[in-house]
Amino acid sequence: MQIVLFVVPLAAVELFDANTFELGLLNLVDSVAALCFGFVVGGLIDGVGGVRAVSMADALRFISTALLAIGLVVDPHMWMLYIAMLLVGVGGLIHDAGVTTAVTTIEQLDGRRLNRVNAALRAGSVVSDLIGPGVGGLLVLLVGFGASAAGGSLAFLVAAAVCFGLLRRQRVAQSSSGQRTRNSGGLAGTERTSATAGLRFVWDDDTLRPLTLSSTQFNFFSAGFQAVFLVYCVKVLHFGAGELAVVGIVAGAGALAGAGAASLSIVSRHTRKFYAASLFVPGLAVVAMINAEQILNGSAVVVIALAQAVFSACMVICVVLFNTVRQMRSPSALAGRIAAAERVLALMGEIPGALLGGLIGLVITLNVPLWIAAVGMSLSAWWVFRIRDWDGSPRTDSIPGISNATVS
Repeated sequence: MQIVLFVVPLAAVELFDANTFELGLLNLVDSVAALCFGFVVGGLIDGVGGVRAVSMADALRFISTALLAIGLVVDPHMWMLYIAMLLVGVGGLIHDAGVTTAVTTIEQLDGRRLNRVNAALRAGSVVSDLIGPGVGGLLVLLVGFGASAAGGSLAFLVAAAVCFGLLRRQRVAQSSSGQRTRNSGGLAGTERTSATAGLRFVWDDDTLRPLTLSSTQFNFFSAGFQAVFLVYCVKVLHFGAGELAVVGIVAGAGALAGAGAASLSIVSRHTRKFYAASLFVPGLAVVAMINAEQILNGSAVVVIALAQAVFSACMVICVVLFNTVRQMRSPSALAGRIAAAERVLALMGEIPGALLGGLIGLVITLNVPLWIAAVGMSLSAWWVFRIRDWDGSPRTDSIPGISNATVS
């Protein structure tokens, strides 16, 4: 995925001389696709199961990037990039929601073990985030854009093959034990097929509703911060490629540290406190970044790098704990739709937040959206303390007909 995300925007600039508007639109295509198709995707995941959905997502991304690779070699056009990112965005949503759904269907896990599994998944994502762009850059340098896209498509093919292998082993194990992977018998007929059932469940659940609202608020302000952060580093702090590389490496190390921290038993015992801290502390990290402007003698890069490491660690802890709480409270027959609904609501914060942050930074100054983001992110922790029943049992009364047997 990171290879594709590196190759496609670079191809837009190098091959088609794309302007800033076209690049911005290209970067938003995958998010808009997920926003538009999110509820449909959730129903698909609940219908076919998490592991099969992940296989389908990787197969879709393999086909779309393989066709892009052929197009870039034979007869390249800018519209090919938009179509590819559209399909990759849909596939990405299916993949992400499918993975979190598959975790609860492969094996029944308690909160601590779920934290460890989710932390391991996030650690894998962090490693790929660090390695992927470098591999993508090397491929472009050595073999060009078309072959680089082909390399990304082959990686998706391998991922799909691994998932199909897991699916086959599941079938063998279930056939020998007489078990079934999915259970939708506890749902009323209309809820079994409703695309928005996951959204309604989230809104009716006294824990998931404030958690999702906190996530949407945080994503709104975080997207505003990300929209101007790079420009702030380059234009205000005068960072070059070397300093930015250092910041990226240290931030990746922070994210890995966050994945390790999220798997600790103390985090599982005090989930609410650590979750609230993971929302509040990033705002303080942004304040430190703003004050880095006052630091001379090249020490600003140290402050920015360490603040980014703290920011990244908190983000990983937040995602891990959120996924665990959602998985434990989601009925298995709605797990995919609930995961997809949460992603759609997150995107509803990210897209306008990025646009507004960039606009304020352009019209006023870069410091203004940074301060707004710092305050807004920290205040999102307020929603966590409105939850009265954090450690309570999952609700089954918000959807008619759900029985205890269908609760993960």
